[in-house]
Amino acid sequence: MINDVLSEIIKSEGQAEDIVATAREKAGNILAEVDDECAKMQVENKERMKTLREQIQTESEKRAESEYNSIVEESKQTCAKMIEEKGALVDKAGEYIFGRILDGNF
Repeated sequence: MINDVLSEIIKSEGQAEDIVATAREKAGNILAEVDDECAKMQVENKERMKTLREQIQTESEKRAESEYNSIVEESKQTCAKMIEEKGALVDKAGEYIFGRILDGNF
């Protein structure tokens, strides 16, 4: 009877070792699969981030160009208005000075 118990214990230990070995093998396979998947994800994410960065840069450049053009156009309009307003004053001043010269009051 003791021999039977010892035999069962030894048999169980052998089975436990087999189970542990199988579990280690499966864990190693799972770890390898996870490493492969992580490497793929890293490459994909790197490519995605590069594409996203390029899109953001392109959009930012377009927005900056648009804002720049808007500011330039607004400045041109302001300058044209000032030239028109101040041009009339210059014309009046010129006429006044020319008139004084013609009248001999200079």
